[in-house]
Formats: sequence, structure tokens, C-alpha cells
Amino acid sequence: MNNTLLIIGSACLSLAFIETGIPFKVRRYFNAKRIKPFDCEGCLAWWIGIFSSIFFEKNTLEVIYIGAVALVTAVIINKWLNT
Repeated sequence: MNNTLLIIGSACLSLAFIETGIPFKVRRYFNAKRIKPFDCEGCLAWWIGIFSSIFFEKNTLEVIYIGAVALVTAVIINKWLNT
């Protein structure tokens, strides 16, 4: 149950941050092409999943699993919401 919350929470947090438009305003301000991982929902979900699972002291395989599934979940939710 805890892993599920970390996965869905990481995916939703990354989507919510990107939908605010903050990364695109920062990118326009600095005249940058990309500011990874902040402008990609998959990349941001991966890193949030990694850091949150490290924070909650998961083992190494769980950390990678949570980050990867959070990435896929964020992409699926984004496609589902934008269709």
C-alpha cells in the first residue's frame, strides 16, 4: 500500500507542478530550450519517485521500481487527461 501511494503521489505531484505552468515561465525567462526534469512529466515523476522512496528508506530495487512505475503512471495519466 505504501509503494502504491508513493507511485501515484509522485505521478500526480509531477503532473500538478507541470500544469501550473511554472517550468515554462522559467524556461522562457532564462531563454532556455529545456530545463530537465522540470518540464517533462515523466522525468519529474521519476525523480520525485526516487527521492521520496529514498526518504522513506526503501531498498535499492524498490527505489528503482517506484521511480519507473511513477514515470509510466504519469505518462498514462497525462494521456488520459488530455484526450
